[in-house]
Amino acid sequence: MPFSQPLHVLLIEDNLSDAELIRELLSEATVDTKSAQIYIEQEETLLGGVRRYSENEGMFDIILLDLALPDSQGLETFTKLMERASYIPIIVLTGLDDVDLAVETVRRGAQDYLVKGHHDGDTLLRAIRYAVERKQAQEALKRAHDELEQKVQERTHELQEEIEEHKVTEGELRATTDDLQELTEELREKAEELIRSNKELEQFAYIASHDLQEPLRTVTSSLGLLESRYKGKLGEEADTFIGYAVDGAKHMHQLIRDLLAYSRVTSRGEAFKPVHCEGVVHHVIDNLKVAIEEGGATITLPKQPLPMVMGDKMQLIQLFQNLIGNAIKFRSKRPPEVQISVERAAGCNEYLFSVRDNGIGMDMQYADKVFTLFQRLHTLEQYSGTGVGLALCKKIVERHGGEIWVESELGKGSTFYFTIPHIGRSELPV
Repeated sequence: MPFSQPLHVLLIEDNLSDAELIRELLSEATVDTKSAQIYIEQEETLLGGVRRYSENEGMFDIILLDLALPDSQGLETFTKLMERASYIPIIVLTGLDDVDLAVETVRRGAQDYLVKGHHDGDTLLRAIRYAVERKQAQEALKRAHDELEQKVQERTHELQEEIEEHKVTEGELRATTDDLQELTEELREKAEELIRSNKELEQFAYIASHDLQEPLRTVTSSLGLLESRYKGKLGEEADTFIGYAVDGAKHMHQLIRDLLAYSRVTSRGEAFKPVHCEGVVHHVIDNLKVAIEEGGATITLPKQPLPMVMGDKMQLIQLFQNLIGNAIKFRSKRPPEVQISVERAAGCNEYLFSVRDNGIGMDMQYADKVFTLFQRLHTLEQYSGTGVGLALCKKIVERHGGEIWVESELGKGSTFYFTIPHIGRSELPV
């Protein structure tokens, strides 16, 4: 939806060339030609940006923040700004391509984290638009929730006083019930509004990731040509830098593919049908044949065939493949032993699956963290990956109406448990 009012942007950026490039990108954006005029005011230091915002509070719609400024560096830059400007959406637009830093800034309240040179004008404009709309929706929902909670508390207090004084009549009780029903309906509408907003954000993640693939393919192809034609001709240091660039491009390509897969769990999922889990696991074993042979892994299934469930077959394949693949990847010095089992949960309309391994295990203080998007317990040098796999598993299981968790001991292996309904429960709303 286009903005009907001018959009005022506070850009905190000390590099004049980068600032001018940002202005040009936004002026040339074509994704929404009906958007209102964008006005950009620039400050070159964090102190200057905070002062400009404080002196003109209410004027700016969004802040674009570079983390590398003359008077502040890194995460501390964002934290200081949030302490003074928590009511305005902030997008981090920086040259620091650090996944852990990106996750932490978003966790602390940033609306988005964009790396300079990785986005065109359309992507930047979309990010700004969604950040402003999302912040407005969050603030509106919070205000509505606070108002509703206050009204309920006030009315409950009044009702308690009236009951104690024996002044409550049947008509007054009925009116009170009606008031509470109205408040409940209003809260339900706000919840539906938040659900719609989340769906729009998932769609934005899909579009943004999809749009990034083509320029990234060009970069990867160019780096491959550079490596094949000039390796060994420009010196060892140049070969090293080219290798870093090629590895980084490949990692970014995999990261985008994983992010697309994550966004598609709900937005591109298939309708639930009967799926035989025995066939799913054998399909996964075929997919992982090379990794199983190279690692000397043993995959053990129950004597009885795995059950049939209602679900999305491709997503169940992805679920088992991520869990079994991790069991092989995070192995100890011993050959990997992966045991798959299932039981019908007592008193519940669901199956309890488990994938047990004898790998390196983990400290249970990280048991929840491993299911968070982009969270990794090891460096890329130790183990490859993007930190999306277990987050994807969690989203798939939740879409199927189940839960997933892990039990582990450092140095002794891990067991991942998840539940799936065993009869035709309707697919949850997405």
